[in-house]
Amino acid sequence: MASRQARKSQPAMPSSESDGEDSQQSSQEADMNVFKAAQSVVSTFRSRRESKRKAIEGSLKKGVEDINAKLDAHFEARKSRVQKLQNAQWEKLEALNKRREAIEAQINSSMRAIEAQTINISSELGATYDGRNEEIADASSPRN
Repeated sequence: MASRQARKSQPAMPSSESDGEDSQQSSQEADMNVFKAAQSVVSTFRSRRESKRKAIEGSLKKGVEDINAKLDAHFEARKSRVQKLQNAQWEKLEALNKRREAIEAQINSSMRAIEAQTINISSELGATYDGRNEEIADASSPRN
């Protein structure tokens, strides 16, 4: 039995040295596995953070584009309304200008008619005055 125990004890000794090397090697492997796992976690975290950042940037860019489109549409609608109002005002101004011109033409023709009538009355009054003066002169002159 001693030989049996001797055999058991002999392999046990080299086995403990090999266990030490194995445990040291497995400890290094475990450390490497932990390091790789940590790197994987950090890499996953970074990729998730990057994808979230890109999603937020995309959402922001889309929001900015939507707001710009709404502003452009609002500006164009306002520009169209202003242009329509200005055109309506120009048309009204043109109508009023034509009305003013018609009234001025009517006033001008009335003034010419009044001038012509005044000239006629003046010539008639002049003729009447001259006729009356002749009558007075004839009446005051001795009759033969």
